[in-house]
Amino acid sequence: MSDDRTPQDHYYEATVFLATGLDDLAAASLEKAASQGHVNAMCGLGWLLETQGRTLEAREWYLRASRLGDSNSMCNLGNLALKEGDKQTARGWYRDASDLGYSDAMLALGVMAYHEGARPQAQLWYSRAATQDNVAAMYN
Repeated sequence: MSDDRTPQDHYYEATVFLATGLDDLAAASLEKAASQGHVNAMCGLGWLLETQGRTLEAREWYLRASRLGDSNSMCNLGNLALKEGDKQTARGWYRDASDLGYSDAMLALGVMAYHEGARPQAQLWYSRAATQDNVAAMYN
């Protein structure tokens, strides 16, 4: 039996599975969509794998999506690098994502700058994120 569903169909199906706690079914649907080039599915699959502790696989999906311009995946790669203590790599991914207007990456750059004692630079990043309606940045 062939599966004539589109990548978007598989992605939508995955969101329903995730909402109902059926992570294994969600992963299968995300992988089908991601394998067919659905960028949001690539990022979503990366996130799901990361939550399951499968960081290497998650990183691969984030990388695939980031190569296609997905700023959320770029930010997630920054988060992974930061968790591993690689601030330079994290900063690079956050900058790439912020260049595309991703406010969570701008906020992350602000937080990094703040913790490094660069308060004026932190404020600049917070302001940039706030202009993108990032509520967390508005309170920094």
